[in-house]
Amino acid sequence: MRSAALGETSAPQRQLFSEVDALLDKKNALYWAAPRISLRMVEQGDWKLLHYLEQPQLDELYLLQPSSLYEQENLILSEPHRAEQLLQDLNNWFDLAP
Repeated sequence: MRSAALGETSAPQRQLFSEVDALLDKKNALYWAAPRISLRMVEQGDWKLLHYLEQPQLDELYLLQPSSLYEQENLILSEPHRAEQLLQDLNNWFDLAP
């Protein structure tokens, strides 16, 4: 927003309202942060990754389906490639060092 206000014409790195778009359309990713506990989350399609910045061994991965409304089955160990892909997306979104 600041660059637009200053008259710069460079394109933003990401969509400004993608968080809102993701609530309405599952093809868009949803990202959020809980800074008091150093937690970041990404939801893409039917998958959700919770990443603990200070304790990555606690990371959680869930397949969101009507049969798993309460996110009880953590799939982080059985789906390592999916978890890694979501973690890369999350790091890129928040500009976190891997």
